[in-house]
Amino acid sequence: MPGPQTLALKHEDVEERIDLLFYRPLGAALTRWLATTTVTPNQVSVLSAIIGGLGGAFFLSDRLAVNLLGMLGFVLANLLDSVDGQLARMKKMTSRLGRILDGVAGVAIFGSIYLFLAIRLSRDAGWPALLLGTLALASQACQNQMADYFRNAYLSCALPSAKGEFDSPDDAGRLHEQAQKKGRWYERVLFRIYRDYTWRQELMAPRTARLHRRLASLPPAERAGAAEHYRSLSRPLLPHLAWLATNVRMLVLFAMLFAGVPEWFFPFNLVLLNVALAVVVALNERNSQRVLAGLGESR
Repeated sequence: MPGPQTLALKHEDVEERIDLLFYRPLGAALTRWLATTTVTPNQVSVLSAIIGGLGGAFFLSDRLAVNLLGMLGFVLANLLDSVDGQLARMKKMTSRLGRILDGVAGVAIFGSIYLFLAIRLSRDAGWPALLLGTLALASQACQNQMADYFRNAYLSCALPSAKGEFDSPDDAGRLHEQAQKKGRWYERVLFRIYRDYTWRQELMAPRTARLHRRLASLPPAERAGAAEHYRSLSRPLLPHLAWLATNVRMLVLFAMLFAGVPEWFFPFNLVLLNVALAVVVALNERNSQRVLAGLGESR
């Protein structure tokens, strides 16, 4: 029988190596303890945002020793980000609201890091540093949302038993409408953000969205064959989604801080990682089209 840590993972196929080797084992120990308390996953998400947001201020300094405190703050915030998801799955408290809150917490953490780093760089470079910081943050938001999209597409299309969190704009729109009628003010705000988020994802990956809808309409036997086809095509691409997510870029930032060249971080996001985004989207969309073609759908 799988242990608690295994049960708390989404699926090993979509887990990043750094998470499996570092954040998940540490997070699992903390999760097991929190599972015996009344602490909720959403409370952990909020704490993660607070710690990460405050930690971003340490990147304002030119002193590496101070930056190390910011790095420590980020690692702790990222650890808690791992814990909230594990705790939600362990306590069977997963929800769309929790998923949205987790995403907003991530944006708050990175928003803080980019803000203070841009202010720091603007001392020498002036307002262009602030502009680059804003564009780099927007790029990261786009890159992160597509990494999340293709991971959940894999879980939903290739491994339906893994229960990926794959919502269409229509699904998110219905959640938003329900929140408008019965939800608290923050639920209305968060579900509006989520509706727009899913719309941007489908805009960038329309074939993958079409494949998900098509698979949902198939009888089980036919769907199983198409799901296996999609898995064989998409599984080799999963490790490359790490370039669009959190861990790799933060390791790069830490390396640049140690090397004394933090001014390279924003161009790294804007150029190299956006090229990676374009390649990842193109390859995943190609795979979705191949599965659709196997089901008799033309372009």
